[in-house]
Parts: sequence; C-alpha cells; structure tokens
Amino acid sequence: MNRVVCLVAVSVWLSSGSTSAQTASLGQQPATAALQIIGSDAELRATGQLPSSNEPTFDASTDDRLKVAIQAYAGIAARGGWPAIPKEAKFAIGTEGADDNLLRQRLILDGDLTSSFATGTFDAGVANALKHFQKRHGLAETGNVGPRTLAALNVTVQQRSKQLEAS
Repeated sequence: MNRVVCLVAVSVWLSSGSTSAQTASLGQQPATAALQIIGSDAELRATGQLPSSNEPTFDASTDDRLKVAIQAYAGIAARGGWPAIPKEAKFAIGTEGADDNLLRQRLILDGDLTSSFATGTFDAGVANALKHFQKRHGLAETGNVGPRTLAALNVTVQQRSKQLEAS
C-alpha cells in the first residue's frame, strides 16, 4: 500500500541541527516548519530510513508527531483553510498569471513559502517552494504545477486532517 496516498506520515522538525539550515533557507515559520510529510516508501527504503518490508514503521514518538500535525492543520482549518487552485491555472517563471497569488497563499499556509513573499509573479522563489511542497508529497520535484501537483495542492485541509487522524 502506498503510504503517500493512504497514510500521511509526519515528522516533527526541530529548529536545531541540520534541519535548521533547510528550514531557514526555505523561510519557514517554526510552527509550520514542524510539519514534514515524508516521501514515498521506495525513496525512504533507498536511504535506509525504512525497513524493506511493507509493514508500517512506528516509534515511541509517532503518536506525538501526529497530534502536533493534527493540531497544526486544525488551526489552518479554523482560519478558513487554504485556497483551491483552479484547474485551468497556468504558471510560468517570470510571467504574471491570474492565479500566482493563490499559489503563493497556498504554499505559505502549508509552510513552504514565507509570508513575506505573499504577492508577485511566479518566480524562482515560488518554484523552489513548490519543489519543497512536491518533495514533501512524494512528487517529482519539477517546480512546475502539473496535474499531479495541482491535485496535491487542491487536497483540502480537512482531507489532510482526516488522513492524519486515520494514521
């Protein structure tokens, strides 16, 4: 069973050590930087982070990480969730599009982009934030909004919360 689709695993990032440099470079806020959705099973097994079996992997702090993630998403939901990106939206680096700010807002709410970049055209900074989003969701890190990325962006916060609660 593919954990990316059926089971959202969440890891709490601490703001120290090697993760702090990545968090700072992405400009994440501490509350949203605490959430890191883990990639595909094959990717994790290749790095030795998962055993070679298909059995779920849990540790003593899995429950705590899930609770933190559920609370974070509940907060986003209480503030109205995140915007849906229209299916017909087009994004190209350096080209102004009607939905550029919607994409920025979506990436900000999930912690992939800082709020200081709330407006503007689709640029290299947004492409990098999009790559981070894609990595967290087990997608190819293209920095472009293709059909699979658009589908992942348009999963509602309530749906993500249900996935976490099922975990």
